Amino acid sequence: MDSPAVCRLGKSLGLGLLISLGLAAHSPAQPSLGARYLIIAPDSFVPALQPLAQWKTAKGMLARIVTLDQTGNTPQQVQSYIRNAYQTWPTRPEYVLIACSPACVPGYTWDNDCYYGNMSGDYRMEISVGRFPAENAYECRTMVAKTLAYEQSPASSDTCWHIQGTTCVGEDNPGNPDQYYLTDSRFVRGLWQNAGYLKTESLYNLAGDSTLQLIAALNEGRSFITFRGVAGVYWYQPFDIRPDTSWNNRGRMPILVGATCQTVTLYPAQSMFGDQSVRFGSPEALGGAVAYLGTSRNWMSASEYRSAVYRGLFTALFTQGISRLGPALERGRLNMDSLYSDSAHYEEWTLLGDPELNVWTSVPHDAQVSHPGGISPGAQTFPVTVRSGGLPVSGALVCLTMDSTVYATETTDASGNAQLAVAPVHPGLMSIVATGRNLRPYQGRCVVFGSGGVTLAYLKHEVNDSPPGGNGDTLVGQGETVRLPLWLLNYGDSSARTVVATLATTDSFAQVLDSTQTFGTVPGHDSALTRESGFRVHISPTCPDAHVVPLSLACRDSLETVQNAGFQLAIAAPVLEYDYLQVMDSSGNNNGRLDPGETAELVVTLNNAGHGPAESTRVILRSPDSRLTVLDSFGFFGIIRGGNSGSDMSDRFLVSAAMMMPETNIPCVLDISARDYQTSAPFVIRVGRVGRNDPIADGPRTPSLYYAYDDVDSAYPERPQFVWQELRDIGTHVTFRRDSSVVIDLPFTFNYYGQTYRQVSICNNGFIVPGASSYCVRDNVSLPAGAGVPMLAVNWDGFAPMLGHGVWYQHDSAAHRFIVEWDSMVYRTESDKFETFEAIIYDSTVLAHWGCSVFMFQYLTDNLYLSSTCGMQDPSHSIGITSVYNNRYDRAAAYLAPGRAIKFTTNAPFAALAEKKTLPAHGPSGFSLAVLPNPAGANALVQFSQPEPARVSVEIYDASGRLVRTLASRFQPAGTSRFAWNGLDRSGRRLPQGIYICRACAGTSTLSIPVVLLH
Repeated sequence: MDSPAVCRLGKSLGLGLLISLGLAAHSPAQPSLGARYLIIAPDSFVPALQPLAQWKTAKGMLARIVTLDQTGNTPQQVQSYIRNAYQTWPTRPEYVLIACSPACVPGYTWDNDCYYGNMSGDYRMEISVGRFPAENAYECRTMVAKTLAYEQSPASSDTCWHIQGTTCVGEDNPGNPDQYYLTDSRFVRGLWQNAGYLKTESLYNLAGDSTLQLIAALNEGRSFITFRGVAGVYWYQPFDIRPDTSWNNRGRMPILVGATCQTVTLYPAQSMFGDQSVRFGSPEALGGAVAYLGTSRNWMSASEYRSAVYRGLFTALFTQGISRLGPALERGRLNMDSLYSDSAHYEEWTLLGDPELNVWTSVPHDAQVSHPGGISPGAQTFPVTVRSGGLPVSGALVCLTMDSTVYATETTDASGNAQLAVAPVHPGLMSIVATGRNLRPYQGRCVVFGSGGVTLAYLKHEVNDSPPGGNGDTLVGQGETVRLPLWLLNYGDSSARTVVATLATTDSFAQVLDSTQTFGTVPGHDSALTRESGFRVHISPTCPDAHVVPLSLACRDSLETVQNAGFQLAIAAPVLEYDYLQVMDSSGNNNGRLDPGETAELVVTLNNAGHGPAESTRVILRSPDSRLTVLDSFGFFGIIRGGNSGSDMSDRFLVSAAMMMPETNIPCVLDISARDYQTSAPFVIRVGRVGRNDPIADGPRTPSLYYAYDDVDSAYPERPQFVWQELRDIGTHVTFRRDSSVVIDLPFTFNYYGQTYRQVSICNNGFIVPGASSYCVRDNVSLPAGAGVPMLAVNWDGFAPMLGHGVWYQHDSAAHRFIVEWDSMVYRTESDKFETFEAIIYDSTVLAHWGCSVFMFQYLTDNLYLSSTCGMQDPSHSIGITSVYNNRYDRAAAYLAPGRAIKFTTNAPFAALAEKKTLPAHGPSGFSLAVLPNPAGANALVQFSQPEPARVSVEIYDASGRLVRTLASRFQPAGTSRFAWNGLDRSGRRLPQGIYICRACAGTSTLSIPVVLLH
């Protein structure tokens, strides 16, 4: 047992230890005193938040959860409750956590959480405020688990991430870089370097850095990742990361800082990068950010204001001794306010996360804490000394807790000493928790002895699960029979003689086999142990992980005095989950990604979120999607111990992806089996990455309907060709004398998103509205806009209607199309600049899938294109495509330039691959293409039929659209032609396994078919 004189322990604190000490089962002492840490949440979130409140209370931040039933749910009601607590509670709140999304409690004026910390009536905060933007109890549990894991920081070999940081700078105007972005980032990196950081990484868009480097940094582990640049909703390209399956940082959770325009929303039903990054992960598989600091407002020129907050935040953390996140952000706000006295830029900053979060600015240090190991009841002073690395720690917070009767806090002085006044009223165990700046939390305990008589109680036990009953890992596992050597403690000062204890349980998952043990004499203020074998207990094979088995001890001494004690067994079972995926594509393009048409090996990592080991783990990979062929579905993982991860690196899966739209998510399932354990884990494989040579899908929705293909999308059959149709002095001329639209009757029906139109409205400002409309707004926006009209935005901008050569239109019946040309349209803002561009709408002879019409934009000049919108919007104003808006291009968009063509169609990329089998492709009457067999080997036969004599070319392309083999290019008579392909490229080298495209052309007709090549 611990010495009653001095106890020197060095364990880090975990929630399980709190539970074993009884802190999770009891309210803190004297809750009527108020709370330093106030949590406001829906009633259904309370169970998820209790571990956080218990931890805050145990460390000395007396916490209280109040529900919206008590506070109300309007900003005014919630602020009124907080103000009353601040003014009337003996212990008033220093921190407030709004533990719900804006759907439950919105921000004040929809964008302001500072309001909840404003106690004096001006705009400045007296209380630090944070928010868990949880939509449901599960998301709330996730954020609680992330916060506890971050703060409690168990000892780990992976500590380098605490002293690594990354800054990102995205210049939107390379010719005139912002004066703050780079200098701010250098300033922060200088603070990191002075603090001894191992890595202070700078990512800069003008240096060619992109999302790839940012994702790699996140997954390697960073304490902070910051962004300075233009943004809105998300960080802008090339750092537009989205929380998805590419995020594999697990417990290495950074604090993200977006010192830019709005990436945090406090408006109900909205979601942005800030809330998505802190919601990411699960209670069992952590990940994403532990906190996000960003703004909730947009401004045209605000760089200097955000610079002041950004610099003030990091100065507080690294040079001013502030270790908690909320107060550090407040220093940043006040730094800005002292320079500019600006309430709007003060209030726009929002903290998503725990406002009392103890921020790591170095590798966490272990604490050496000295204190008495045993005391008697009654009023007294309890001394505690905190040291780290042999040096005293000043400012450490020490908290003593014992059920509901003792609660005392104090901070250490310059010598690391604290004196706490306590008055325990009965025997028991008192817990000691010490926390401090960059100090790993310490947990210890002190025995409160009784005076007079005998008081027997459970002290501790050990687990002996050696074979054959168990696996020898000293954990109580499912299906095991374990022995429990156990200590009894006599709190009294008289000896208990001839002590016999009987163990029992009512839990259906446990059975006590050896229930009686003798302890002999247990001296006063001392302990005694059972014989070495101890009690014997069997656990059911179906017992779940973390299930707690309650056990009771009836202790009888020589005087026939019976005293009851109890304790718990936490069951350790495996809980296997999909963690992340590594693609080994050395036989393909070796870019570490599964791309369309590629065959690759997959290394899957499983995380054991349970406490027990998964032994002899085997996995079968399945996918219900025919676009992914699983060629080797079996993987062996061996043993994966609790809290660890394991992979199939030595027994990899093999898959082949069909041609499909890049960034298609393919659903997959892992059927997992281990000893006494089975489960299934769903996950998705994202195939490919969208780039300049891919189409743009409309959205936001899945699946998409319309796609925009431009003339550089070489791997796609829908790729358009630029063929300019000049209408000046040929078509019908429209002269605009002011901003306006003219309604034109169409010679055919235009089917747009399932609605049919026989008219279109042409506006001088570079767009067409399906149907009759007077809409002529010159101020363009990104699409979809959520308002306005259905629109074909060819080059939507403000044009001077009296200048240039006006607008021309023509029905080209021979080519089945209606054409509109804006000829030499002069920009309002740049009177010496003009553009010429056109739109082409095809009639029903060129209908795409679902009977929707096809249309195309073409561009003849490139004189400005810095402030326009190119794209489309559906009749509901909620779905659209923006190829470019104000010179910000979609990742898949080619830059507007002379000779550019963009085709909009509902023909999806490689839509035929949704079929279960690869079937022959059929074109107009008499045309067909097939590869036999398919999958193909070294003796494939390409069979092509055409009804008329024509020059025929047959070519093989890889997944990137690169021509790898020409099988034929010659004149062929009508009928069926056959061409052999041996799986080699045009240099005679064997092509890697994967999916290829066979394309045959005869005259103006082209057919394509995917081919699976297997050797």
